[in-house]
Amino acid sequence: MTNEISTIEKSSQRIVEDRLRKISTAIPGVIESYDPDSKTAKCSVNISDFIKGDGSELVENEWPPLEETPVWFPGGSVFAELFPLKAGDPCLLIFCQRDIAEWFLSNGKEPVSPADTEIFNKSSAICLPRLFPEGANEGEAHADNWISWFGNGKKRVVEPNGKKVSYVVDRFDVGSDGASNPAAKGNESQSNFDALAAKMNEIIAIVALPLPPGQLTPIGAMQNVKSDKSFVSS
Repeated sequence: MTNEISTIEKSSQRIVEDRLRKISTAIPGVIESYDPDSKTAKCSVNISDFIKGDGSELVENEWPPLEETPVWFPGGSVFAELFPLKAGDPCLLIFCQRDIAEWFLSNGKEPVSPADTEIFNKSSAICLPRLFPEGANEGEAHADNWISWFGNGKKRVVEPNGKKVSYVVDRFDVGSDGASNPAAKGNESQSNFDALAAKMNEIIAIVALPLPPGQLTPIGAMQNVKSDKSFVSS
């Protein structure tokens, strides 16, 4: 009787293990290509899978490519962070509890009935971009600041509580994409206003006193100093 129970337990355990081995939950992946219009990516998995062979041994098996995988971008309401993805970017693939093919073709709000009843299958993956393995730990991170890293030293840094927002970029447009009116440099503009104020004070002093003509120094042309990095649309 004991041997029979032991045999049943082992058989049940093998059945459960075989079933669990077929269930996909989450695994690191690599983006092969990205379609910005559909916001989907073709992804591959570089971690070997194993299937049960003819006997009791496990046989190494490659993952099939995951086509048209929806990409998750952070956002809410009318806001979204959308950024480009390129081949070779590491990602995390999460496999949904139910088939998402019908959901993906909908507006995401109405109820749908999955045609495939298989749970956690490989066709129901969602791609979460930029999962950093130790061997490809790129970009700049900070314990407190929110950093949008653009590469080559270019970045946006937002300090906590909106204390400060810094941009390190070659050009900064305000008002519209491709704004063309160069913004004035603050320190140069202030110096010009200071010079103008000094001249006006000189004129007031001369007008107030009966001085001979010709002693009033003409106001020189004010410099038109413009920034070559900051532009506004109006």
